[in-house]
Amino acid sequence: MKNLMKFNTSPFLYRLNYLIKHKARTSIILAFLRYKLTRPFFNSFRSMEKKKFKIIIKDKLITHDFFSPNVFDWKKNLKKYKKKNISYLEIGSFEGISAYFIHQFFKNKNIHCVDTWLGSDEHGKDTNFKDVEFKFDNNLKNAENLNKYKITSDIFFDNNQNFFDIIYIDGLHKYYQVKKDLNNALKYLKEDGIIICDDYFWNLDGEKLEKPISAINEVVNENSLKIVAVTTNQIFLKKY
Repeated sequence: MKNLMKFNTSPFLYRLNYLIKHKARTSIILAFLRYKLTRPFFNSFRSMEKKKFKIIIKDKLITHDFFSPNVFDWKKNLKKYKKKNISYLEIGSFEGISAYFIHQFFKNKNIHCVDTWLGSDEHGKDTNFKDVEFKFDNNLKNAENLNKYKITSDIFFDNNQNFFDIIYIDGLHKYYQVKKDLNNALKYLKEDGIIICDDYFWNLDGEKLEKPISAINEVVNENSLKIVAVTTNQIFLKKY
C-alpha cells in the first residue's frame, strides 16, 4: 500500500500499517499485537494506576500531564529494577513528572535530567519555557540525588562518564536527533539496562525527518535490539 490508511478504517489497522510502512521488525509488530490483544484485560489496572498517580501529583505544578497514562506500563516493565540501586537518565524533562515517578517508585536512585528548557517548534508558541522550567524545579525540589543539566543532549553525552540502568528518550522529535540520542544512549546503557522511547507513534502523517519512528526502527535494526514492549505510544528496548 502506497498510502497510510486513515482512521476511518480503524486506529489499530492504521498503526499496524504505519509499522509496516516504516520497516518495523517482526518483533516490534508482534509486541504491538500482543499489547493490543492483552490490553482489554489490563485496562482496569491501567486506569487505577493512572488515578493513583494523579492523586500523588495533585499538588504539583502541571500544564500538561503527558505521563500519567504511562504509569502502569512503566511499573510493569521496570519492576525488576525496583530493588536495585538504579541510575536513571532522561533526555527531555519538561515539567519533571516522569522524573518524579522515578523518585516515587524507586527507593535507591540517582536521577539525571537533561533539557535546554528553551522549547522548540513542537511545543507551539504558547508554551512559556521559563514557566516550564520553574515548574520542573518546584516539582522536584524535594527529590534526592537529582542532577539537572540545562544543556543539549549532544553536549551532555559529549561530557558524560556515567552509565545508566534506565534511559528515557523524550527530547527533540526530529529524526536526526532521535537517532543521535538513541545511539548515544546505547553507549551508556548498563548491561541488562532498558531504554524507553516516547512518542513512537507520534506525527503519524508527518515526513520521515519530522518523526521518531524511522530513527528508532533503524537503530533497532542496526543493533538487533530486544523489544521488551510496545505500548500506545512508547517502545521499551534492551540490548541482547
